[in-house]
Amino acid sequence: MILNKETISAFKDGQIIGIPFPVTRGFTFTSVKKMWGEPERVIDNEDIHDYVYTKKGRKIIFTEDELKTIYDTIVEVKIGKESLFHQMGKPSEQSKKGGTLYYDEGQYIAMFHHETKDLWTLILRKKMN
Repeated sequence: MILNKETISAFKDGQIIGIPFPVTRGFTFTSVKKMWGEPERVIDNEDIHDYVYTKKGRKIIFTEDELKTIYDTIVEVKIGKESLFHQMGKPSEQSKKGGTLYYDEGQYIAMFHHETKDLWTLILRKKMN
């Protein structure tokens, strides 16, 4: 995923460019399964399930809540910290150690969790109302 103005702008619509499933109210795993088939892996965390796919060489995870609604989409982003700050600006919030950066995107939160030097995990999550 390339982080640029177009991809950042799409966050406000619950969309990650290149993934045809926006994180919007009523979005379910059934939609993903119809288009992409069975996931490579299912991580069962009791009421919460993570469905793992690899598409075009990148890992994509959809998290489903106890109401069977997808509430976040997770992808890896290869980018350095300075480039991330340059593209996204100052985060609205960050974890104490700075490993997770939070950006308010209207009805969504874009979280970047630091994995390695030039690898971050982007979690695009619908805000709970």
